[in-house]
Amino acid sequence: MSLIRTIKQSFDLIKAYDLSLLLTIFFIFTHFQHIIRNQPVLFIPLIGLTSIGILFQDSRQSKWLWGPLTGIYWVWIILYWQVIDNHVFLWGYWMLSIYISLWMPSPKRALQLSATGLIGGCMALSVIQKLNPTYLSGDFFYFTLLTDSRFFFMDMFFKEDVIAIINENIQSISEMMSHSKAMVLNPGPALFRPIAYVLSGYVLLLEAFIATMFFMPRRWAYQWQHWGLFLFFSIYVILPIQGFAYALITMGIALVKPHDKKLTFAYFAVLLYMICVSDVTIDYLMRVLR
Repeated sequence: MSLIRTIKQSFDLIKAYDLSLLLTIFFIFTHFQHIIRNQPVLFIPLIGLTSIGILFQDSRQSKWLWGPLTGIYWVWIILYWQVIDNHVFLWGYWMLSIYISLWMPSPKRALQLSATGLIGGCMALSVIQKLNPTYLSGDFFYFTLLTDSRFFFMDMFFKEDVIAIINENIQSISEMMSHSKAMVLNPGPALFRPIAYVLSGYVLLLEAFIATMFFMPRRWAYQWQHWGLFLFFSIYVILPIQGFAYALITMGIALVKPHDKKLTFAYFAVLLYMICVSDVTIDYLMRVLR
């Protein structure tokens, strides 16, 4: 009981604003290092700055840390803008928001406004982008179900060999790209098509709901904003996309009121889950179990 009490007391000391800054630095340090390390001129100072930010609490609220850190990150984005994922841009805007907020009279309030705008705007743009025949027909998720190894777990729910089907389709796509010839994918179980329809509608409605909530006044929609995000995180139970999830968790924590410790804990629980199902964790466990 004393251990539980100690953990609770330690958790009560956590400030959501500082935790959000710490997580931002931590994820820049860990999540992107495998793709930014091929630029030593950027990677070495990035490691130094993020190390300072993790080790020294006061530095996390210093514009002299965030200025160079944000600058380095954006240089990397500009150099590789054609090949990086869209959530990398979201992290860049978030870091820029942190830096700008530190010049404001109330940095915490300025950052909360930025987080609200980024989440709401991101979801609204995503809804607009999805209003096309390819997505509305369910073809996007159907193709993903047939070709993404992250859906290997669905093998346990079907009599068909889903893992073999996905591997076969991955191989077909590889041959198509190598030899520039048409290939026909294995259509998989019959239920894949209705599952794709359901997933498509679920994601679209969720994003529309979250966008609406984040464009409403915070005093009216505070709880709905956060629980909308938690509903959205349910997608990552079956399709963990770490970069985007980490960004939403970090910005969501920045919006938590100081007294709302249960909400902070809920975000922390989602974060732990995402880390546990990350490629790094799974690869490590597979090496240990061999």
